[in-house]
Amino acid sequence: MGFDGHRYRGWQRQAQVNSVQQVMETVLSEMLKEPVTVMGCGRTDAQVHASQFFFHLDIKNTWDYDLLFRLNKMLPDDIAIYEIIPVEENQHARFDAIQKKI
Repeated sequence: MGFDGHRYRGWQRQAQVNSVQQVMETVLSEMLKEPVTVMGCGRTDAQVHASQFFFHLDIKNTWDYDLLFRLNKMLPDDIAIYEIIPVEENQHARFDAIQKKI
């Protein structure tokens, strides 16, 4: 995923401020019709942009539609999902990250 951070107080969900994580969780929960928590590969400061940011989520149910297309249609224009990659259950976006660049 990538995002323009101008409107956000960083990636991580925080009380009473707009964050990328909060937007992702809200949209995914609505779309998948179940509460969703996403785990990012790291954090960003307020108004910081990301061109390649990874996150993971655990989903109980499967879907029978183009999740990537629908997700990008529901997200604001300053957040984009580039690819959805199925991973093994024991993989974690933050703990398994091998490189971070500023």
